[in-house]
Amino acid sequence: MIEKIIDILKEIYDPEIPINIYDLGLVREINIDEDKITVRLIFTANKGCTLADMIAIQAKYKISKEFPNYKVSVMSDYNVKWNLSYATNEGRTMLEEIYGKETVQSL
Repeated sequence: MIEKIIDILKEIYDPEIPINIYDLGLVREINIDEDKITVRLIFTANKGCTLADMIAIQAKYKISKEFPNYKVSVMSDYNVKWNLSYATNEGRTMLEEIYGKETVQSL
């Protein structure tokens, strides 16, 4: 089940960086209880960014659609600042392909 949730989250892209939110490292936590799925997201943008809110809405919608018998909660955590170490190896490679290795290393 966790793998399916990750696959769903890999279909959602950051609106400013053309990389999915999972590989970019914006998904910080996925919890599955008996009838509840909770996902905690961080963002590369500030709290007032409407697009960041849309990522959370999209994640909740897609997970709820796939798992209709679960209560889905997607929490937006603006207290944690994104950094490169959160990206998966695949995400880091994608960043390097888009922006160049030197630029990514300077982050």
